[in-house]
Amino acid sequence: MLDRYKKPGGFMQLIKLLESFPPPKQDKFLSLIEVEDKRWSDCLRSKLLSMERIFSWEDAVLGEIIPKIPEKTFTTAFMGLPLAHQERVNSRLSHAEKRRMGDQLHGFHPSESEIVTARAIVIEITRDMFISGALRLEHIDKELLIAENIEETIQEQPVPEDFNNESADSEKQIFTNDTQTRKVKSASEAVTGAPPQPPQLKLAVDRDTAATTSTAKSSNATAAANRSTDVETLRMKISSLLQEIKDVKNENKILRGKLDAIRKLA
Repeated sequence: MLDRYKKPGGFMQLIKLLESFPPPKQDKFLSLIEVEDKRWSDCLRSKLLSMERIFSWEDAVLGEIIPKIPEKTFTTAFMGLPLAHQERVNSRLSHAEKRRMGDQLHGFHPSESEIVTARAIVIEITRDMFISGALRLEHIDKELLIAENIEETIQEQPVPEDFNNESADSEKQIFTNDTQTRKVKSASEAVTGAPPQPPQLKLAVDRDTAATTSTAKSSNATAAANRSTDVETLRMKISSLLQEIKDVKNENKILRGKLDAIRKLA
């Protein structure tokens, strides 16, 4: 899943995709990424923008961001914010802007999904301001800086020792259990010198049947979990493709504008 994002610019593309998701979905996809490569999930988490991160900056920075956000979008994103954040926003608004926001808030009851969507737009606009250079991260929040070759840097990091791993421990445990089983069986045969009697055989068969049933249930649960993971992976890829289409459309729009300007000069 991560292979397509390991090319130059892929990390930023993945960051923007994750920032468009509501927090629960964002956490779910980060968990999927962590299963594939914990180095990537850790780095992504450290670079993600959020409303809390934005409100951790100085008032002057908020004063640069707020005017760039459509009023209705900002009013919707404003709903449910902690009182301290609301007071900071109000301090950056003119009397006319406060009056308009008050009028919009009167009788305004957006749904939870509308609030989440509006906040995602605030984060997207803020991210675009950093990309365009309208805001300088090195002066605001150095920890969020994304190096040009970050994909290579992540790949060069050592794989965490945690990934040395539960699977290895599980294999060791399985090997130990199998060895112990063989030892018990050999000891039993050495003592009796003959195959078990029918009642004992029946008990062994019952145990084997129970073990087989347990294994089958475990396999079915694993298969269901894998199917769920595959579905989430496909959804993530679809969202990524939609983001790419959006980016291409924006680039085409910019190029058309430049082409029109050149034609006018000619």
